[in-house]
Amino acid sequence: MPWPPARTILEWLWHVWPFLLSGIIGILAWTIYRIRSRRAQSWPVVDGAVESHLLHTEVIGSHRREIAEISYSYSVNREYYSGTHRVSGEWQFVYFSKGSRVVVRYKPSDPSTSLLDREHVRLRKVGRG
Repeated sequence: MPWPPARTILEWLWHVWPFLLSGIIGILAWTIYRIRSRRAQSWPVVDGAVESHLLHTEVIGSHRREIAEISYSYSVNREYYSGTHRVSGEWQFVYFSKGSRVVVRYKPSDPSTSLLDREHVRLRKVGRG
């Protein structure tokens, strides 16, 4: 009899496939985000301002995590736009207080598409931004 028995492997797969699938989807979503974020680093930069932040809890199975959603505004050619940036953890609110300045990158062909500059966010987290 081969070890482990095929039936045991199939039973194990039956119980863990949702976790495997969600892991694969998570890795894929993270990869797409990183690719888009990297491409956006060549977009033009404008100053923006934090308008508000909201904290909510995401629950996935028995895992809970705090997500802070930062809302910001910016102006391109005298037109006003807004965007959101999500960070993990309530403690990161200190880095994005209401009214604070943020560096925003926007898509030249569609200024309503934006994100916060990765380097600026990173420097804020280490206390130099």
